[in-house]
Amino acid sequence: MIDPRIYRAGFLPALVCLVIVMFSVQPLPEPLESPVTTAGFEPGPAARAARQIAAAAPARTPGSADDAAAADIVADRLGAIEGGELSEQPFEGSFDGDEVELRNLILVLPGESEQQVVLLAARDSAEGVGLASSAAATGALIEIAESFGGARHSKTLVFVSTTGASDGARGAGEFVDSYPDRDLVEAAIVLDTPASSEPEPPFVVPWSADDESTSIQLTLTAEQAVSEQTDDDAGKAPEGLFGGLARLALPSALGEQGVLIADGLDAVALSSTGERPLSPSRDGLDSLAIETMGEVGGAALALLVTLDAVTAPLEHGPSAYVSFSGNLISGWSIALLAIALVLPAALAAVDAMARAWRRGEGRPRDLLWALSRSLPFLGVLLLAYLLGVTGLAPRPGFPYDPGRYEVGWGSVAVLLCLILALVVTWITIKPMRLPGAARREGLASAIGVVICVCVALVWLFNPYMALLLVPSAHVWLAAIGSGGAARRAGIAVAVVLAVALPVIAAIDLAGRLEVGITLPWHLMLMVTGGQIPFAVAVLGCLIAGALVALVAAALAPEQGPGAPRLAARGRAEI
Repeated sequence: MIDPRIYRAGFLPALVCLVIVMFSVQPLPEPLESPVTTAGFEPGPAARAARQIAAAAPARTPGSADDAAAADIVADRLGAIEGGELSEQPFEGSFDGDEVELRNLILVLPGESEQQVVLLAARDSAEGVGLASSAAATGALIEIAESFGGARHSKTLVFVSTTGASDGARGAGEFVDSYPDRDLVEAAIVLDTPASSEPEPPFVVPWSADDESTSIQLTLTAEQAVSEQTDDDAGKAPEGLFGGLARLALPSALGEQGVLIADGLDAVALSSTGERPLSPSRDGLDSLAIETMGEVGGAALALLVTLDAVTAPLEHGPSAYVSFSGNLISGWSIALLAIALVLPAALAAVDAMARAWRRGEGRPRDLLWALSRSLPFLGVLLLAYLLGVTGLAPRPGFPYDPGRYEVGWGSVAVLLCLILALVVTWITIKPMRLPGAARREGLASAIGVVICVCVALVWLFNPYMALLLVPSAHVWLAAIGSGGAARRAGIAVAVVLAVALPVIAAIDLAGRLEVGITLPWHLMLMVTGGQIPFAVAVLGCLIAGALVALVAAALAPEQGPGAPRLAARGRAEI
């Protein structure tokens, strides 16, 4: 039995944390005011530069000869800009399993201030000519950089042409890791697919590949710049409270801005197609739309001019946040609330387990039994890693283009191997089998301890993911007490509620990546590729196994005082 007083008292810290959340709410800052300027973006020259790159280097896979040829074209154009200082940033990377030599190009236009603003664009293309995406982005980068050549500007402007964007945004990662003046960078703007003939909002992409947020004022200013260019609100990236929480719990932003934000830079991407990269069929030689390029390029130039003119630092807001009803809720307060909501279940579980042990209704081996129910899931996890290490399954660097890893015969074979492994280990382990001489309440309290410890450990890695798992920490309480069929129904409902939030977050992720029912495949890639840390994946397996153990305990027959203890294979032990 549980002590309801302990369980109720455990909610007091959660109430305090809820008050803290309410007081941590911040209003949205105003976007930066754009200075009056006659400068305008010229899409014609930018489009010509894009077509020149696509014609001279149509197969710009990272590290290829065409990638090098495109880099030479960009270097010639940037190197001729008056007052500029051009440098190269060589580094090693990989593409499709092959080691390749890569290089970023960095043009610095010194200003009156040492503070810097970065405009960044990728020039590589994993598949196809990439005219509307990387070629157009590079053309726009050249046009904007040339417009500042010999002109007066307040801050130091940095123009970066990267490669490796189509495989883990390696160029952006190398830039932020190795750039010597990184601490002077106030903000970064990423040009990503600026010229699609079928534009789709949002045009502003502010999301990170980690559980961090970019500057909210930078995001709002970018949205204003896009709105002024398009005369509507297509630049905005609407998301509700749960959508923002799901992005922090399962961070999976596509594009180079995601890597920059995760590495500590305030960045946004401007794109005519939202997050998902264009497919090669929509990114060919006839795909470039001048009008769209003018709008996105014009927004990038306007944003750059605005950031150059402002003297005060950007308002970042909390290091992580979610937006709600025109306000920001700080991530740290959400993290406090998450661990506080686990506390009542943890206290009750430890107390109930201690009581069960004193009464002889529970044993230490109940904990081992609850942990062992995860062996089928752990086996599948280890097999997935083994397939990745041996090259039988992909291990893409994140962020990656989901279109390059669509489900085909090879991926179907991998998924079938994983399913077969789950079935074989399930049959071998028999996770629904109860241990000998066990009592349901002793098992339930042991399951509660296991789940609460696992959720608390998940909190150390990602508190927002832990918040989605809070119902799992309380689900074991449904197994306490009598009730027969009603209790079993209650446990079934409780288990469904326990997995509801993670499932909804996964559905939200499928919508963000636009992968539909193939989400399990991409979740596996996020695991094998390291986007979901190994420790978090193991803890997820332990929680899944504990929920299986709870269902097994729910199917146990009723026991009254002096009743026989549960034994394996359904026999009674007197």
